[in-house]
Amino acid sequence: MINRDFCNSEFLLEVLERLDNNALILLDDGSLAFGWIGEADDCVLKVFPPINTAEITQAVYRPAPASPNAKEILANKVLLECEDIAQVIFGPFPALPFALSDAPVTRNVYPARSKDFSTESSNDLEELAEAVEVLEGRNIGIETLGSWRTGGRLLEIHDCSILLTVGSETIAPLIVSGTITVFGLALPAKGIVLSGEYHNVINIGALTGVVNP
Repeated sequence: MINRDFCNSEFLLEVLERLDNNALILLDDGSLAFGWIGEADDCVLKVFPPINTAEITQAVYRPAPASPNAKEILANKVLLECEDIAQVIFGPFPALPFALSDAPVTRNVYPARSKDFSTESSNDLEELAEAVEVLEGRNIGIETLGSWRTGGRLLEIHDCSILLTVGSETIAPLIVSGTITVFGLALPAKGIVLSGEYHNVINIGALTGVVNP
């Protein structure tokens, strides 16, 4: 049986294999961080200002949008507990993937879902993980704690992590060929579309639903 605490530690090992990369980090309370993951100390990730990213000289933390006035925090270092992380998207990030002036979404604006599985009918992580496993190689959407919804192609699934890469076909609005798409309450209403060499590592312990378009 999948255990969330166990998954957190196994997920961290998967993330550690990709250190020294810029990353968009989606947290299970709906907040996010952006920067260069330089190292980890025990179960704490250290996020520094991104490298080779235009016009951004500090790490960014955007809190969960509890109010329309939620603002970003810019810092030289952001510390994140691994157990609070739902997804980590690694990639080149030539620029900040969202504008600092963008107001966070304060209402549900996600596209209508066409779901096969959801925690609305089951809270069993084992069932959800099995649902994902049979979709390997397919274009799917993943829902996690924090109300994050991410679309792309399922590359592989490990014991406690799911790896998405860019979609291989377009199934609007959640999946766009050649991209990873992300919707979340801390992002603008249109979400973000990442085109290029991006990979998303998802913590199975944060999994809440699977969208099979």
